Amino acid sequence: GALPPLVALLHAGTKQGKANAAMAIAERANDESTGELILEAGVLPPLVALLRAGTEHGKASAAYAISELADPPTCALIVEASALLPLIALICPSRACTDT
Repeated sequence: GALPPLVALLHAGTKQGKANAAMAIAERANDESTGELILEAGVLPPLVALLRAGTEHGKASAAYAISELADPPTCALIVEASALLPLIALICPSRACTDT
């Protein structure tokens, strides 16, 4: 399937390649039958890395992918992957939102 190459691209692609891979994953994640398979493929760590250090397009694509993967059973996994602070930083770029 297409998933292993997309995950590999998230890990080691160019900035544009990572953003494109995140968008492709988001498009596949909106199908309930594939969401769990996508998570099992290990996409959360590279998506969170893209949220933290990607281009604006990469960050937006990663946020979109995570939002498509989020449902009650998977939200805990998203929190455990430390995705919340980078997601908050996207909507509130000033440090005031993320300072603890």
